Amino acid sequence: PATGVIHTREMILGRNAKRIGDIYASIPDMAKAAAAYEEARAYYQKTLDSSSDKEVLAIVKAELAQIPKGSAK
Repeated sequence: PATGVIHTREMILGRNAKRIGDIYASIPDMAKAAAAYEEARAYYQKTLDSSSDKEVLAIVKAELAQIPKGSAK
C-alpha cells in the first residue's frame, strides 16, 4: 500500500482473508465466508496485540469494523 504506513504481514493476511470471505459471501457460501472472516479477525487481532503504531492501529480497527459479524457454523 502506498500510504506511507508499514503494513504488517498479519494486516495483509487479514485483508486477504476478508476478501476471500467477501467472495464466498457473494456465491453465497456463508459457512466458508464466516470461516474466512474469522481468520481475518484473528490476523487483525494479532496486529492489535503486537503493534503500538497509532496509524497502524487506526487502519486495523477501521478494517476490522468492516468484517461482517457471524459464526462459522
